[in-house]
Amino acid sequence: MISAAVIDYLKKGIFTILGLMLAVYLFIILVTYTGNDPSWSHISSDMTTINNMGGATGAWLSDLLYSFFGYSAWWLLVFMVYESILIWWNNKPTFWILRLVAYVFLLLSASALFAQLIALIQQVADPVTSGLKGVAGGIIGLELQARLALLLTKWGSLLFLSVFVVVTATFAFNIHWLSLYRKLTDLHWLGSGIGSTASTISSDTDQALDSGALTRDDNGDVIDQSSAAPTPADYEQLPLELPQESSTAAQDSGRFSHVLTDFLAKSGLGASFKEAIANA
Repeated sequence: MISAAVIDYLKKGIFTILGLMLAVYLFIILVTYTGNDPSWSHISSDMTTINNMGGATGAWLSDLLYSFFGYSAWWLLVFMVYESILIWWNNKPTFWILRLVAYVFLLLSASALFAQLIALIQQVADPVTSGLKGVAGGIIGLELQARLALLLTKWGSLLFLSVFVVVTATFAFNIHWLSLYRKLTDLHWLGSGIGSTASTISSDTDQALDSGALTRDDNGDVIDQSSAAPTPADYEQLPLELPQESSTAAQDSGRFSHVLTDFLAKSGLGASFKEAIANA
């Protein structure tokens, strides 16, 4: 009898294979797309010659994607691959509805961003000589770019779309920028000031250990000999010299005690004090 765990693995494996196959098919039809193929936006006199490796279906589908979304159609390939991998995660980073909404907004904003970039490039370069198409963002991207350019100007819309693409990509793929930055800065191949700092500190520590300025304790921690805690042997007992009472001070104190005794005896205060104590 097949257990529930095996059935779950079979389901995940089947959906993963289907997702990867669709991703490969989408990659092929987007790469081999040509505008001369008979498709939705182009009617050819020779309806039998199709250059797209996906056939007539691939030519039509790739033409629809490029016509409506432009170069942002490649995001669909990224979404398929990501979802195929995400099937094997038990704890999904975000709910599927939120991911779907993030995918839609990312696709639309990226299309508008491509259209805005092409519009700015065409101001300083001839689109024919540069080889860029005027509808690189597709019909949808071109419409969004035109509306945003009227509200925020071209440079303002470029800045807004760039930030919006980063935000939607963060929600779509659950990107932790801080942890990603820490992982990148820990790599030594990034150059001086990042990875080389750690190697410099490590080499300095090794040299100090060889010279004896630093040592290691039983746990392997590095100890600085200059700042190590002093041992009791480092301290010596200093001779303690107490000042001796001078003979003059001793004589003065003896004379004072005799004078006080004579005064109490002659005045009778001593006897009255003793009687008061006895009565009490």
